[in-house]
Amino acid sequence: MRNRSRLEIYLDLIRVVSKQSDIISIRRKANLPLGETERHLDFLASQGLVKIVGLDGNRTKYELTPRGLDILEALQTLTEQRHPIFKYALR
Repeated sequence: MRNRSRLEIYLDLIRVVSKQSDIISIRRKANLPLGETERHLDFLASQGLVKIVGLDGNRTKYELTPRGLDILEALQTLTEQRHPIFKYALR
């Protein structure tokens, strides 16, 4: 199995956060260690793509922002069209 690029990890996290909100489910679906998941989600939050919506017990919950939803829609459009950018960006 090859290593994923940061872009691939961020895109995976955006996809997962669109369907899951708790950190444990996000971590499992994105196939990342918990600390790495939190670090990447903090980065996506700093970019305005996800937001922390609160705690459920001791677990942080996340959701996509409107900007994150725009990115997700653009990603889905590009992947459906098999856009050539993915030939180079997602290695």
